[in-house]
Amino acid sequence: MTEASTLPVFSDRRLVVVKTPKIPASARAAFADYLKDPLKSTTLVLQSEEKKLDFKDALGAAAGAAGAVVVFAPLKDDEASRKLVAQAGASGRKLTQEAADRLVAEAGSDWGVLSQELEKILLYSVKGEITRDDVLQCLGYQKAADPGRCRGSSRIAA
Repeated sequence: MTEASTLPVFSDRRLVVVKTPKIPASARAAFADYLKDPLKSTTLVLQSEEKKLDFKDALGAAAGAAGAVVVFAPLKDDEASRKLVAQAGASGRKLTQEAADRLVAEAGSDWGVLSQELEKILLYSVKGEITRDDVLQCLGYQKAADPGRCRGSSRIAA
């Protein structure tokens, strides 16, 4: 909290990033007090894994009053599949719905992971339509992966 309340020394502005899965109650109260009268030179980012912001909570209310609430929700599986198909189409390739569904089932709906996996698949697959089998051959990430286990004959176990 001290960093956000202190004027910057060698700059006109200050960025304070707080990364925590859950913000404890005592810290929530301190941040709520700070947000009532924040320094104009400081940008405060509170990053949390909480799924929903509770505007009844003191911190949620203070952040809402400051007009500075941004919630990034993860993609749902069907949204991720549609986005994969669309992204492949934008690259001039056709990804079957079954292939997109399999990729999401194996890798999850994190777009950072999915976009990397799709890029590998687009580079690997030489035919026009990308199928479920192409996805399984290229997939390098699984939600429940055992890093010591080799899947498929084309892979070499480390």
